[in-house]
Amino acid sequence: MDNLNSVLIEGEVVSVVELSGDKSEAVFFIFIGSQKTIKENDSIRTEAYQFEVRTVNKGVLPGQLMSGQGVRVVGSLRQSQHGDRSRVFVMAEHIEFRP
Repeated sequence: MDNLNSVLIEGEVVSVVELSGDKSEAVFFIFIGSQKTIKENDSIRTEAYQFEVRTVNKGVLPGQLMSGQGVRVVGSLRQSQHGDRSRVFVMAEHIEFRP
């Protein structure tokens, strides 16, 4: 993995969508939600984020990726373009499941 383009995301699986492919090489979109609590002066605020993560199934993922499952994803940023629109997502290279 290129060290200048490494991303680590921890959170919970919000939803999983199977894009295409056969069972051994299917591409999945995984939407991961994460919350951050920020303390400013005398107030506390919470920010919520949702990330699009893509991965290629190597025979492990379908039964493990459930809504609410805690995950840690290591990957790299990628960009896809469709006409005049572009989208940034994380391409997962490693996924760990939290109990």
